Amino acid sequence: MTNRLLRTLRTATAALAIVCSAANADPVTLSGTHFNLTYDDATLGLFNAPTLNGDTISFVFNAFAVESLNGQGFATTNSTLSGLVLDANDGFSFG
Repeated sequence: MTNRLLRTLRTATAALAIVCSAANADPVTLSGTHFNLTYDDATLGLFNAPTLNGDTISFVFNAFAVESLNGQGFATTNSTLSGLVLDANDGFSFG
């Protein structure tokens, strides 16, 4: 096989692996009073699974620790949560 064909096959294989791993994610859906919340629990990062009570979404952070390099001062950490989907029930709209 030529180098060009091999590169194309590798790229196609990598793309297929990404699509398959995303397709295997099981979304979690919580039902609220006026809307539903859907998320992928594999993308929560430092956030724990959300709860939906009525129309209130709450998060309780997972246990984690942050230390400064020299043991003095302060340190920070961050985490990004993405992929939350809010789906309005019939007769309700956001805005």
